[in-house]
Amino acid sequence: MRYPSSGDSGPRYFIRRSDATYCMSNRGLLCISLALMALGTTTSCADGSGNYEGGPIAIVVAPGSTASLMLYLSNQSHADETVFVEVMLDGDSVINRKFAFGDGHNYVPFLVTLSPGSHTLEATSSTEVMYSVKFQVLAGQQSHALLSYWYYPKKQGDRSYDPRKFEFKIQDEPLAFS
Repeated sequence: MRYPSSGDSGPRYFIRRSDATYCMSNRGLLCISLALMALGTTTSCADGSGNYEGGPIAIVVAPGSTASLMLYLSNQSHADETVFVEVMLDGDSVINRKFAFGDGHNYVPFLVTLSPGSHTLEATSSTEVMYSVKFQVLAGQQSHALLSYWYYPKKQGDRSYDPRKFEFKIQDEPLAFS
């Protein structure tokens, strides 16, 4: 797995804008983000909490498909305040970015257009956690999923402990966050 660095153009993302499909590097995404910020559109953590405030980030895996997945990613670890996560769908890297803990209610939305049927999601973190899950999406429907990164180290005298891990939940109805 490769993580973004100053000399690396990074993975490629497919983004659907209007009716055209574009393929661009991280540098292209940075230019779009800067342009949107210049227009007054919030694309990042502007409230001081470290939470993401932008809208869904569109990823097109299957142009023209009627199936979609609203995928939220979240870092739920106080101990690992930021973590790089790479998400692969059916062997293709679709997300590779840093996720901040923020105030613990930090959910970054990705709207993924993909073909109907069975898919495999694989997630890898910069802390060497690996996770894989198979899931189904139906034609003409949007599924809703949450991929969370967790880690709570054991402290002396504390009974609670969560090893580094990913958890995945998928459902037909929109997710509710508190």
